[in-house]
Amino acid sequence: MNDDFELGFWTWYATDEHRLLLDACHGMKALDFLQSSSSVQSKELNCCPRCDIGDLTSRVEDFLRCVSMGFPVLERQLMEVLDRCNQLPDSALRWDDCEMFTDPAWEPVRIAASSALQLAGWSNLLDHVDEFLRNGVR
Repeated sequence: MNDDFELGFWTWYATDEHRLLLDACHGMKALDFLQSSSSVQSKELNCCPRCDIGDLTSRVEDFLRCVSMGFPVLERQLMEVLDRCNQLPDSALRWDDCEMFTDPAWEPVRIAASSALQLAGWSNLLDHVDEFLRNGVR
């Protein structure tokens, strides 16, 4: 099957596949965070000692489930993102330290997440994803 995720996204919208759309939207937002620079990541989380990588990876896992039946290239890239997250050492996961994202171990995560977003057509979907999450899918 063609790996045109953007077309699949709009097909889900046209056929009222709300769960798939929301999981994809949340997954892409998690990837957007993961691909961000360390300064953006630190600012967005603001030293959150209750945070952990689990919330981000669970959103990516949900997105992975959405694409697993029809988008093999994106599926492989999402698995790469999850693998990179799972390889982060404890030293890169100090959630009470605002500087944790400066750890060089985050760079492969950023690269993998950026590649996944590119495959998903993020630049064309970004505004729609934000609108869907803000207003709910209709």
